[in-house]
Amino acid sequence: MAVHVKKNDEVVVIAGADRGKRGKVIAVLTKQQRVIVEGEDETPVVEAPSAEPSPLGAVLSKEARAQVRDAIARLPVKYRVPLMLRYYSELSYGEIAQQLDVETNYVAALLFRAKQELRRKLAYGSM
Repeated sequence: MAVHVKKNDEVVVIAGADRGKRGKVIAVLTKQQRVIVEGEDETPVVEAPSAEPSPLGAVLSKEARAQVRDAIARLPVKYRVPLMLRYYSELSYGEIAQQLDVETNYVAALLFRAKQELRRKLAYGSM
């Protein structure tokens, strides 16, 4: 029997490193049969598609990853979700556009603005 989850539902993560954490669904990924959940402390909780770190994650130190994760958590949801879909779930612009029901060009603009904002937050945090 399939369970249907929609945006803003309260859920408990049942797989991955964040198993047992509670949070609110901020995006439903129908094709991957996954959701992105915002945790109780408002940090995003996502199960990685594979156990191996992403190419970006392999390069960054543990401390730098924590700073990036905190900066991403402070982004507005409209920037955070596409950024996470692109770099954590490794979806293409077209796949993100389908998931969010928007145009591909809008995804590109959101990602551009998200990265600008992320750079600002990381530069400000390092001063």
